[in-house]
Amino acid sequence: MKTTIRHNSILLLSLLAFMLTSTGSFAQKYVNIKFKDNNRKSLIFEKDSLEKIDFEFGNRITNYYGNSVLYMPASSSSADGRWTVHSYAPVTVESDRSWLGIEIAMDSTSSSEYEYNYYYTIKVEANKDDKDREGTIRFKSEKADDVTLSVVQRKYCSSFPSDEFNPNSNWEGDPLRSTEINIEWSDTIAYCQVAPNFGIELLRKPSWIKELIIDNDKRYMFSTIIIKFDRNISSEKRSGTIILTDKDENDLLISLTQTGMGYSTILRQMNTFTFSSGNYHFDFGYPSLMHIRDVMTGDLTVVETSYDWFASWAKNVYMGEDMVYSQFIWNTYRNIIYRTNFLLANINEDNIEQTGMKGTKAVAHAFRALAYLEAAQMYEFLANDRTSSINAAGNDVMNLTIPIVTEPIIPQNPVINIPRATREEMTDFILSDLDIAEMYMDDLRDNSKEVPHIDAVYGLKARLYMWIGNYEKAKMYARMAIENSRGHVMTENECLSRTDGFNDPTPWMWASTTTEEDDVVRSGILNWTSWMSPEAQYGYNSAGATSMIDAAMYARMSDTDFRKRMYKAPYGSALSGSEQYIEDWFAESFPEYTAIKFRPNDGNYEEYEVGSATSYPIMRVEEMYFIEAEAAERLNAGEGKALLADFMSLRDPYYSFPNNVDAIDEILFQKRVEFWGEGVSFFDIKRANLSVTRMYEGTNVAANRHFNTNGRPAWMNICFVITAKKENTAIEGWENPNPSDTYELP
Repeated sequence: MKTTIRHNSILLLSLLAFMLTSTGSFAQKYVNIKFKDNNRKSLIFEKDSLEKIDFEFGNRITNYYGNSVLYMPASSSSADGRWTVHSYAPVTVESDRSWLGIEIAMDSTSSSEYEYNYYYTIKVEANKDDKDREGTIRFKSEKADDVTLSVVQRKYCSSFPSDEFNPNSNWEGDPLRSTEINIEWSDTIAYCQVAPNFGIELLRKPSWIKELIIDNDKRYMFSTIIIKFDRNISSEKRSGTIILTDKDENDLLISLTQTGMGYSTILRQMNTFTFSSGNYHFDFGYPSLMHIRDVMTGDLTVVETSYDWFASWAKNVYMGEDMVYSQFIWNTYRNIIYRTNFLLANINEDNIEQTGMKGTKAVAHAFRALAYLEAAQMYEFLANDRTSSINAAGNDVMNLTIPIVTEPIIPQNPVINIPRATREEMTDFILSDLDIAEMYMDDLRDNSKEVPHIDAVYGLKARLYMWIGNYEKAKMYARMAIENSRGHVMTENECLSRTDGFNDPTPWMWASTTTEEDDVVRSGILNWTSWMSPEAQYGYNSAGATSMIDAAMYARMSDTDFRKRMYKAPYGSALSGSEQYIEDWFAESFPEYTAIKFRPNDGNYEEYEVGSATSYPIMRVEEMYFIEAEAAERLNAGEGKALLADFMSLRDPYYSFPNNVDAIDEILFQKRVEFWGEGVSFFDIKRANLSVTRMYEGTNVAANRHFNTNGRPAWMNICFVITAKKENTAIEGWENPNPSDTYELP
């Protein structure tokens, strides 16, 4: 029996043993071939007939993961284990060149009696000629046409390839005789590879290179160079050159630059993957924490979609100690704190004046204060309507924050034993950090917005005193931050700009900025712009996980408040059509209430390398006006209302304080409007014991998030992840209760 299947009309999906009875008596006799085309019935063959199947179009020997041409370096090397041959009949191979060899072996784990899989290794002898040479590998099978793979071995040319070897690299023309390595002050090892591997020797290296190892192992296509650095604990960068030579006495140069000790590693930690690169699409560093906090409120909601990687935080599921969502929050703050501890431990206090490290010390203490202040508020257990402060171990965790770790250690090695700090202990610690930052801040010479200055230090103190309810000092430091601000209150034009709206740090006190070189930008979709800008056509927000303002929040805003035009108005409403999109056609593609507050860099919505290389705010001076107003109102009724009215005149020329509305409620509401999407409202809702209301008539919140709480939500008391307890044994028995699934949907 001979059966012919036309490959171009029907796609083979799988080969499965066909079981005609529950006993499986025919399992070894019949084979069922299923097709993706549902209109085509499955074909059933006797096992002995299967080997007679052939294909009219194409063949069934497929070279997976490879290219039609394989490029190899000039050195004696091998391309090992990177390609697979897939066939329905046994395969043999042959080479047409003496310098080109191949080994092939069946993969016993994936092969079956109906299907054969092979791994193969191609090996070449060293090419010492001044031109490329070509050969062919041929795969042969009795049941299919031959398949050929062309191999090109490059001519001899000493050169430095990129970090990852690209087999298609064009090595023609002049050889690359030098490369450049720029390394951080704290990094201790760098790698470089030289191709071809004809043997490399060291001629000279800078004295501050602790060790240089050259591996000329002939089993590989590269000579690997391992460069071990001493930490550069001076404030000045240092430069030097490593000179290598090959067997033909060609000099190869590696230019080295190591930055002076500073806070660059902290800045980098703010915008990097917390887990292995790209495993979780909510993972892009500090701004992820901002978005997590916002989706846990009722102010920011997201269109229900399978693309929403932040949905668990919004739905209050999987928030326990054994979940990756808890792991991410803990690891991100821990890594920022570790970087600051590492920097501070390497500053020599005995010669801090001579080394010019005072400004660096100020920045490190301010960053550590930021991380501890935010993490303390997120992990502090406060009373709520679903979970008790008495945990499963019988311990009372009320007002406990996180452990205070100041040593430059990776917590899991060695294990530490530091208990959770009380609110009072944490307050004292953060204040000590901020006092030191304030003391040394005059020596900071970096004027960029990416590092905190004295206004940000005062702003952090204002935030801290609001957290603990010291309104006198909160009001005082908020005013000091305003008077020393290096930014300004954003204007209507700045807020609504199609190109620079909330992506330009100029008006802000403190910002974080990503560049085209950052991994989060290069990822295309794992970054702030991808998640926050619906106009960025390459992002998650545009793909369906569209962020919207809560409908009730939008309705409460005045139509004369220009901030309302940061959101798509409902059809037929007074503001419908007044929004300023980068392109007019966006108006039809966005759902009602879509937020267009955050624009891609330079308004570039097509190229992620440009649009996502942007800034986002860590602190704006506007926050200080709201802290001042709230603190003043709590101290002296009516004073805060007047301060709010003064500020709101910059947002709504017709604003007047609404009748029959609690003054604190109105101040906090306008603050939530001002900082929508910036990760600020979470702290006010938790601190002020505000309810979250997502289910009401006309809600635009997805049905699986329709939770209404009585006061602060239980889910705002973040759980410690189980690995934190393994790193720090003192946490065991003092965990926050798991709030997952404690609220029922209506």
